[in-house]
Amino acid sequence: MAQLQPSWRHAQRPEGRNKIEAEMLEAKRIYGLNVWQNKLIQLKSREAELRFIG
Repeated sequence: MAQLQPSWRHAQRPEGRNKIEAEMLEAKRIYGLNVWQNKLIQLKSREAELRFIG
């Protein structure tokens, strides 16, 4: 999962504000995707659980 972590050290380089904002947006996009995937996994496992019980 290390490759999904945003490179904060890279964002701190004095390359201008646009670079930092791009890094932040990328981090939000990645984080949002992870949250969505986790919800999907939870729903699928819950569905499988109910099917097993039923």
